Amino acid sequence: MPTSPLLSRISDRFSPRQSYGVLIAFDETEEGDLKPVQVSENSPRILGISPSSFFQRKCLTAFLTPDSSETLRDALDMLGESDFAASPSTFELSGRSTSNLSNPNGRPWTAFCAIHRPDPKGNPSRAILELELVDASFSKAPVPTPPLEEIEEPDYIYQSFLPPDKFPELQRMKRMRARAKARTDLPGGVRKPSDALRMVELISEIEEEFRTITDIDTFAKVLTVVFKELTEFNRVMLYVFDDQWNGAVIAEEVHPKSKSDYMGVSFPAADIPAQARDLYVINKVRLLFHREVPTSRLVCSSLEEVEQPLNMSHAFLRAMSPIHLK
Repeated sequence: MPTSPLLSRISDRFSPRQSYGVLIAFDETEEGDLKPVQVSENSPRILGISPSSFFQRKCLTAFLTPDSSETLRDALDMLGESDFAASPSTFELSGRSTSNLSNPNGRPWTAFCAIHRPDPKGNPSRAILELELVDASFSKAPVPTPPLEEIEEPDYIYQSFLPPDKFPELQRMKRMRARAKARTDLPGGVRKPSDALRMVELISEIEEEFRTITDIDTFAKVLTVVFKELTEFNRVMLYVFDDQWNGAVIAEEVHPKSKSDYMGVSFPAADIPAQARDLYVINKVRLLFHREVPTSRLVCSSLEEVEQPLNMSHAFLRAMSPIHLK
């Protein structure tokens, strides 16, 4: 079977990307267009827009609502004014799975987004946009979900660090999440405009609580509990390095039915090599949706783009090293 020109431009040379989000690399042209040049191959499943559809348009904003087009351009302007143009800026965008926004057949979507310039000095016109749907229930690929095993809850998980009289804003947020999950008439991820103000209040009360802590062990325990409540992750660990870059887990908050715990476990320096540590200094946020979900490749608009691997150092969607997935 002959290979199509588009499929021949799918690049395996680049760092793989996690497939829970879409990555779009685009160039700002002299005419002011935002021309897509590289798009992850999973864009049809998540956004309902194929890479070829992106490439056929002069400007990425053809798929965005007018307000979101302005939001994207404002985010680009802020990158231009920042000394940290390579650090991702986050916001939300909305659009449809068609460039004809009035087409009722186009599927509407809203996504959490991050944007940065991978090489602000060498190639200031190039930017990387990453999108993760606010309501991703219909787009996620099926993943294996092993049941949590019943185990006795570790003694060191000090649940009273989150009593009813502590962190009232966090307690209120938990109740709101529970009510939202119980409702079936709301799309996933629906939030109110007051959420930003609530987050400011929450940060303030967390800061006040931390001011009262006088020892590192208590600080570590409170930090892991609060972070787990905010993120709803099944496990949160606080990992510290010694002078030789050996590591140890000094605090952990886990789901009571989790399979095992790492509290007090030490790891040799080779467990996180120097190259990986350097990347963590550059990009302090690393997310892994699921280690068994296949990664997503990039589709390039031209053979010239195939010869220009993207610098993924600051990308949230950059996949984990195969070594870390074992």
